[in-house]
Amino acid sequence: MAGNDAKVPVFQAYMNPMLAALRASGGRATIADLEARIVQAMGLGPDVLAIPHKPDQPGRAEVSYRIAWTRTPYRTRTRGR
Repeated sequence: MAGNDAKVPVFQAYMNPMLAALRASGGRATIADLEARIVQAMGLGPDVLAIPHKPDQPGRAEVSYRIAWTRTPYRTRTRGR
């Protein structure tokens, strides 16, 4: 996995592309739309997108996992309202 980690940007690298994507979408976007805009802005290729978060559970890409962590501080709290 160490070789694959070298290809996947650290989660902090997703911050500016994510903020730009939110601005471009008027402050609201679906998770899928945000991910697509971020991936495009960063120019991430299919080889990077194919790297799974957990090699034994290929259902989630490492890029998607890191974008989720990047989104976390900016989520709107809607539960319990």
